[in-house]
Amino acid sequence: MIKYYYNEFINPSHVLPLGYFLFSCYTGLRISDIQSRTRAEILKEKFQFSSMKTDNFQYMRLNDDARKMVEFCPNLFDEKLVEQKINFHLKAIAKICKIKKNISMHVGRHTFATTFIRNKGDIYRLQKLLGHANIRHTVKYVHIVSEEFLDDIDLISY
Repeated sequence: MIKYYYNEFINPSHVLPLGYFLFSCYTGLRISDIQSRTRAEILKEKFQFSSMKTDNFQYMRLNDDARKMVEFCPNLFDEKLVEQKINFHLKAIAKICKIKKNISMHVGRHTFATTFIRNKGDIYRLQKLLGHANIRHTVKYVHIVSEEFLDDIDLISY
């Protein structure tokens, strides 16, 4: 999907929806929190906000890839789209990218969590990044096949 985002042949109507989806993949933010952010706020070194759903206060910053993605689309965060419209376009984008999974904005949050854990991120730090008060909520976001944990056995060495 990232390659499609930067492709010169991308359908112009797909740029904003895909930008918002990728932003969720890079930050784990919910659509409600994404929609209430401004471009100026997002492009700061780090930004803070209260989650729309939980009212938890959070900090976030963009890594270099996320910043590049936001800067690539000048309308991102200036032009807002409702979740239903984004999800409609994501289905078409998934088809173009030959992704069989049903993609929605919420999948971006799950992608963030799974990628964070797969790259050896700490579950308790993930809890803070997702703004969860209870670790049980965080665990639901982590979709890792149990066999993947077998690779971690090599972490034990004396």
